[in-house]
Amino acid sequence: MKRWNTEDENHVLNGILFEIYFNSRGQFRQRDFKCSFIDEIFSSENRNNFEKAFEFITNQIMPFDEFVFYMPFYPPTTLPIEILFKEVSDFYEDYDETVFIIESIKLHNVEIMVSAGKNHFGSVECTLEDFVKKISSELCIPKSQLRLTMNFKKTDLKNISYPFSLSLSKRVHTKLGLNN
Repeated sequence: MKRWNTEDENHVLNGILFEIYFNSRGQFRQRDFKCSFIDEIFSSENRNNFEKAFEFITNQIMPFDEFVFYMPFYPPTTLPIEILFKEVSDFYEDYDETVFIIESIKLHNVEIMVSAGKNHFGSVECTLEDFVKKISSELCIPKSQLRLTMNFKKTDLKNISYPFSLSLSKRVHTKLGLNN
C-alpha cells in the first residue's frame, strides 16, 4: 500500500475503503457491506502513513452512523460485544452433544440481534472461530477490533448454533417497538 502514497495521501486505499461502504454510483450500501477482506484492509488502520485514508472514509460514512457499527478511526478502537448463550444438551443414542445457542448479542448493553420470529428457517452450527468470523462480517469490523464478552468460557464453546437468518442491526430496538 505504501508505494501508492502521494505525499500523505493514498487514493488506492481511499478507493478500497469507499468500495466497502458505497456502491459504484456512490450510494451508501446500508447493509451487505463488502467486508470479505476487512482484516487485511484494516491492518493498515493503525499506521501513521494511512491515517488520512481512514479519516476520509470516517468522514464519508459519518452521516450514515445509524447503519455502521464500527467507525474506522485512527488510532483504531475496539467494539464491545456481549453474547449470551444457552447451553443445550442433545442425546443421540450413544452420543451426547452440547450445543450453545445464541440468545442475545448486545452492543453497549443494547440488543442488536434481530429476532428471526416466524421466519426462522433453522440454524447453523459452527465453531467459535467461525462464529467470530460471522460476527466480524455482519458488523463489518476486523476481528482484532472485536472485544467479545460471553457468559461461557471460550474453551467450552465448541459447538455454537445461531439462526440461519442471523441479522444484526443498530436499530433493532426500534423494529421491535421498544423505543416508544
